This record gives sequence, structure tokens and C-alpha cells, in this order.
Amino acid sequence: DDDGSSPDIRYGGPNDDEKLWKPPRLWRDIYDAICNARHLVYIVGWSVDVEQYLLRGAELEEAKRAGKHSPRIGDLLIQKSEEGVVVNLMQWDDYTSNFVFPGMMGSHDEKSRAFFASTK
Repeated sequence: DDDGSSPDIRYGGPNDDEKLWKPPRLWRDIYDAICNARHLVYIVGWSVDVEQYLLRGAELEEAKRAGKHSPRIGDLLIQKSEEGVVVNLMQWDDYTSNFVFPGMMGSHDEKSRAFFASTK
């Protein structure tokens, strides 16, 4: 990540330092894929927290300044649906959760349900 939290991992060559491994940027990659979606976003997950930021550090601050797409997943999914992209979210329904008790599994299902209640 651009925030310097990933260590430099070198490998290959006679001294095992010829190449530099760059870890995948999972959350940034997800953010970019959703931002660039033109037809469909389909998310299946055990737990989807609509308040989760997909970016951090300088990338988060830049996204907030630029303002085109929200770095928060819930807001971003709503933005994409408003652009005409079909957005489907299939999340685990924790039967032990309700609007008072978050449930045993921590899936944020009630929070997601309430957040998207006014959407199609």
C-alpha cells in the first residue's frame, strides 16, 4: 500500500534480492473495480459493513477531496446504482441479529438492511 505498511520483500537471483514482491492491494482493487463498473456490481459476503472505507492513508484523503466516488462501500454502491449500474448485495442473514442486538456472527446484516432500505 502507499502508506508504507507493507514490507519490502525481495526474492530471486543469487542473493535472493533481484525482484521486489508487491502485495496485492485488495481494498484498493475492489474500490477501483466498483468505481469502473458500467453494468453490474455483485457482492457476496458473510459480513459487509456499509461504513467500511475501502481506502486508507493518502488514497483515502485524495478520494475524499476528489469527491467523485465515495471511499465508503455503502455510499459507493448507492452512487453506482444512481449511475445506472445494477448493484446486488447478497449478505449472510444472521438469525440472531435484530435492530437492538447485533447478533452472534457480527455480519452487520441489520445495519446493511437499514442502510439500503430506501433503495431499489
